[in-house]
Order: sequence, then C-alpha cells, then structure tokens
Amino acid sequence: MWEIRDESADANNKPSLASAPPAGLTLNNLSRWDGRDVFLLNVTANTTVNATMHTVNFDAVNRTPDLQVVLWDADFNRVTWSFLFDPDERIDALLVLPGTYYLDIFPASQAYFVTQQMQFDYWLNVTIDPPPRWVDPSFALTTAEDTPGAIDLAALVAPEPAGEALAFRVMGVSGSISATMGVDGHTVSVVPAPDWSGSASVTIEGRDRWSAVTFVVPVNVTPVNDPPRLLPGDPGISINEDTPAIFALSSAVYDPDGDSMTLVGFNATATLNVSFDGVSSAGQLEYRYRSGRIYLELGREYDALFAYKMAISSGTNSKEYYACAAALHAGQLYEQNGEFENAALYYQICLGMNPDSYRSGLHQKAKAGISRLKSQ
Repeated sequence: MWEIRDESADANNKPSLASAPPAGLTLNNLSRWDGRDVFLLNVTANTTVNATMHTVNFDAVNRTPDLQVVLWDADFNRVTWSFLFDPDERIDALLVLPGTYYLDIFPASQAYFVTQQMQFDYWLNVTIDPPPRWVDPSFALTTAEDTPGAIDLAALVAPEPAGEALAFRVMGVSGSISATMGVDGHTVSVVPAPDWSGSASVTIEGRDRWSAVTFVVPVNVTPVNDPPRLLPGDPGISINEDTPAIFALSSAVYDPDGDSMTLVGFNATATLNVSFDGVSSAGQLEYRYRSGRIYLELGREYDALFAYKMAISSGTNSKEYYACAAALHAGQLYEQNGEFENAALYYQICLGMNPDSYRSGLHQKAKAGISRLKSQ
C-alpha cells in the first residue's frame, strides 16, 4: 500500500507511476515551499523495491538540480540511498523484514530554490515486487493409497505483480512419498509408496527475479483396503510322490493392511487330495455354501456372493445340493438389489444343476424367480 506523506501536502499528489514515463507524463515537483516528498511503503517480508527517479531539465555542467533519495525503515534508520547518479537516481532494495518504510526524495541543497529556480520537476517509477505467495495457505493434497496426485503450482501461487516469470523446484519430501517436477515447470507429481497411507509433505521453492520462498505442502494419503496376496518371491511347496505335506498359509500369504485373514476355500487339481484344518476338498463345497449363508445373515452381501460363486464354481457337477442352492440364493440376492439380468443368469444356473436331494424345491423357487423377473 502507498500513501503520500509530504511536509506541505504535495499539490499534484502523484506518489508513483506504474511504468516508464511516456510523453506528456504528469510530473511530481519539489519547490521552495514544498522541498521534500516522502512516500510510505507497507510491505510483506522479502519484498523487493525498485525505484527510478529522473530530474527534468538537469544542468549537466552545474550538476543541478541535484536530486537525492533515501530509503528509511519505520524507525528512520537508513536502509539505502542514491546520491550520485544525476539526473537519474535508483533505489534497489530487498526488504527482508515486513513493515513500514519511507522513500524520501529531496534536493541536495535548498539553496537551489533561492539562487536558481523556485521549483523543478521529476518523475518517479516504483515497482513493489513481493515474493512468490501461496494463494490458499490451507491447501493440502489428498490422494488415495497407491494413487498418484498432482500439485499445480500455476494455480496455487499468485501471479507476480511485476509480470516476472516464476521458477519452482522440489526441495524434499517427508513421509513415504516421492515428488518430481513435471516438464511444464509447475506441476509436481506425488507418488505414495506401495500400500502406504498416512501424512506426508512436499517442500517446494518458488523463485522470482529477486527472491525465493519455500512452501511446505501437506499431503494426506488415505488408506484403501487391500486384498491378501502372495509374499514376494514365494516358491510354493515341493513334496515327494506319495508323501503327505503340511503347508502353512501364513508362510505364503499376507495382508498388506495387517487385517486378519480367513481361508474360505481353495481349488486343487484332480490328482491332489487337499484339506485344511481337517476338512477335505470334497467338504469345501459345503463350507463355501454355508459361509455364504452366514455372510448374508451378517449383512455382508459382497462376501456372500463371493462365497456362493466359489461354491458354484467348485460344485457344478456335484450331486450334493450346495452348488444348486448357492445359485438360487445368488439369484435372489441379485433380484433384491435390482440387478435383474444377473438374477436371471443365476436362476438358470440353478435350473441347470441336478442334485440328488432338494432338486425339486430348488428348481421350483428358481422358476418362480424367473416368472417374477418377466413381470418387471
């Protein structure tokens, strides 16, 4: 912000001009009755002030009128000055501390107004160049686990008032993320480490012609429920012919989120007889079917459907009723959720199976379900 502070209220009241003076510029003046112009500057930290003054009709032989300029801080301690560049004076200062400063313009000798002229004109061009500024200090990047995010500095850093180009670079990161600057020079790509979630940050430097500012951008990586997976490099198990073996599931499978795991079934080739916790591979069909019924009672429809589909997959040709019943229940569940095409598909799967027991009742319910779907 600029305000005029003048010993005798400068009549033209022109404290600054935004560009180099064109022809016909309205000028400031100093005179016998108005011998000093003082301009007030209120600035933020690390602001650059560039002021150029030019004395009109300067006499190079006598070096008059001799314009002088001083930049004072709020306590009137001299920050910098310009005395020796007539007819042009220059002030270039980096104001590290925020606050109030005064630009003081005056002639070297008041005797000029008595001995030569009662007044003279000068023009003044001032550029106030604050450092790069974050538009929204509350900004934080939020991205999901295993999902890259982007920080667009062109949108987050305010344009330079003086029109200067801004340059950015990544200084470092905290947390389990990586950050790289894009080829456009203003987009930072942030990549979380695999399966990691939590709080992190990216430190970025923004630089204009005169100064540099550091921005710390918070990054929040939200967790995603990951499924269990094989341990990296797990070789499986090797056994000799006709020799039983025990395979510990925990030695080959882990959950990235640390959740407890439940084995709901497995598939084995026809040449293997596999069991877990005393349950044979033939018993897995019933286990999968009944797991689906339990999941449904608990309101876990997704898990129920998964268990039903596992039962159907492993029991298509079984004479037990479990796969046929699983298809019926899957069709009913899809129907309740309005997914009529899937419901019809699983009712037909039910009708395509012929278990030794409960076949008539299961088929009757599947046909009733198809009739209901036709009325939709």
